[in-house]
Order: sequence, then C-alpha cells, then structure tokens
Amino acid sequence: MKENKLIILAPEYDRFIKGSGEELANYFDNIIVIIPKWKNIFGKRIFQNINKKNSTDKKNIKILTVTISPKIGIAKNKFKKIIKKENFENAEILSHFLIPYGALGNLINKKQNTIIGHGFDIYKFPQKNFLCKLIAKNIMKKCKKIITVSYANLKHIKKLGFKEKTTVIPNGFNSEKFKPLKNKNKLKEELNIPKNKKILLHVGNLVPVKNHKNLIKAIHELKKERQDFILYCIGEGIEGENIKKQVKKLKLEKYVKLIGVRPHNEIPKWMNVADLFILPSYIEGNPTVMFESLGCGTPYVGTTVGGVGEIITSDEYGLLYKNPNNYKKLKELINKGLKKKGNIKKIVNYSKQYTWKKISEKLNEEL
Repeated sequence: MKENKLIILAPEYDRFIKGSGEELANYFDNIIVIIPKWKNIFGKRIFQNINKKNSTDKKNIKILTVTISPKIGIAKNKFKKIIKKENFENAEILSHFLIPYGALGNLINKKQNTIIGHGFDIYKFPQKNFLCKLIAKNIMKKCKKIITVSYANLKHIKKLGFKEKTTVIPNGFNSEKFKPLKNKNKLKEELNIPKNKKILLHVGNLVPVKNHKNLIKAIHELKKERQDFILYCIGEGIEGENIKKQVKKLKLEKYVKLIGVRPHNEIPKWMNVADLFILPSYIEGNPTVMFESLGCGTPYVGTTVGGVGEIITSDEYGLLYKNPNNYKKLKELINKGLKKKGNIKKIVNYSKQYTWKKISEKLNEEL
C-alpha cells in the first residue's frame, strides 16, 4: 500500500508549528519537518528571536535542520537530494509562510505544495515594492493551494489576483495544555505573584511591532485611577532596554514587571492567574497566544489588527480598539476589563472550535 507522507517547511517547529504538526501526524504515515538555515541573514530578517529548540514525541515525525545556500540552484539540488534520501519524493508539502518557505516548497514540487500565509508574508511583504509584489504573485501562481489564517489576509491575497485556490483556516491552540486550572491562589504562590493584585499579562517578543511603548503609557494612565494591579511581560527582544528605561522614567517599577522568557509549560499558569491578557500590536496575523488565552478562560484586550477581530467577536471574549497609538483608549479598555467579571466557562466553550485537533482536521482536508 502506498504511504501517505507529508513534508512541512517552516522557520522552526516548537513555537507554533508544532501544534498543528503533531495533530497532522494522526493523518499521515510519516512526516518530515525541514527547517532551512541560511548562510546569511536572508531568513533571519523575517523571523527574529525564534525558539531554536525543535523536538517531537511523535514516532512518525522526523525533524531535519538543513543549512542551505541562498543561491536558488544550489538550494534546489540540496533539497532534491534530501527528499530522495528520505523517500519523500511524492509527498504532499505544507509550507508555512509565503516567503521564503513557500518558494522553497515550489522548488521541491510545486504541484504538491500548499502554502500557509500567516501575516507579514501576506499583508506587508507584497506591498513593500513592485519586485516584492512580483515575487509574491509568482510564488502563489505556481503553488497547488494557498491557506491563510484570516479573512483580513484573504483580502490582500485577492488584491494580488488569487481567489479560486485560497482557503481561510485560523490558527489554533493546544487545549490539553491551555485550559482552566484549579486553585489560582496556589498558582500565584508558585509564580510568586501577590494574591491581592489584579494581574495583567503580556506574552510576546519585546520588539517594536508588539507596541510595548503605548502599553506602558496606558499603564501610567491607569495608575492615576487605580493601584491594585501589576502588568507582567513575558518575553525578550531588542526593545527590552528601552522598555526598562521607560518604566523607570515613569516610576512604574511596582506596576510593570519584565520577567523574561518562561518555559512554555509555565505559560498556561500565567494565563490562568491573569485577569486580562493584553496584546496591543501594530501588526498581527492570527496570534496563537490569543487562542491560548481564551483556552484558559482569560479575556483578551488588543487591537483590531489582522484576524483578531474575526475571533474576538463579542465583549464576552475580549475588548478591542483600532488605533494602536491610542494608549488612552487602551487604558480605558483595561480598566473596563478589570471591572467586568469574565465568564470563564463561556470563554472556554467558545475557544473549543479553535483547538489544534479541529484546525488540523480542516488542514488535512485541504492537503
């Protein structure tokens, strides 16, 4: 009997590709995950500060990290050799991100290559200049199918002239890890969090696009009205020192805590003790942390960027605003969210449609 095989091309595995990958392993006999690493900065410009650890517990998934040349011909030959060696020559291909991984998938086998457009690669890269637009259109034209994570992304794809072979499937989350946990006071003790404070949480890289600058300004405004809260920021990045300076300048050391990177298995605990999860980004595709927050029953506060507004469709699940620079509006929504008692059960029930199991069922249907 012919084996059912899948090649996944991605910048990494453990961070957010793993969720769908592990579930897709239930539909395929064997999967290889190929993570290309360039000899220059080509790949790093798009995907900064990614988690370098890549692992799997699935016996039918093999992860390969491959160093390749930025020269197309050399890269193509190397991929062909790898695919032949692994006996994956007739496998389906799932390429995460249009550029560069979608282009690499086309090099391997364009007739089998399905591309997932997540965010930057869809709504920003093609708009940078005429050449980028031409590259994006050429990649889309050659591939088998395009999946994107939001209808907001779909609009950009349609502007590039592609309608027929495009499907919208949102991101998802691991519902076995991100779920309501009991005894929140005990969790607060474990995480060394004051029991008498409202907890605000942000999880993400400390980079300009995440808009920490205006988040800190909002906290400064909120402090004028109430002092019963602490904002915890999990993550690291190039903006770390600037954020620390801003916190110090505004004398917010008691109200804003930058606690660096935390183990992924610890994040569900933070989301469970949080009263609100906050992500006031300038740009997002369909942030996985949003689904993880909802899975824990924690209301979401953020901007209506990307596909966020397609998921947070009611005040029962979260509060959204349009202008990322409007920190006073952000302050207002945080204050409103802290006053409102969220319905954990209702939020969790709503989130169940976005589990990786259900999202991967849809992905498998498209492959």
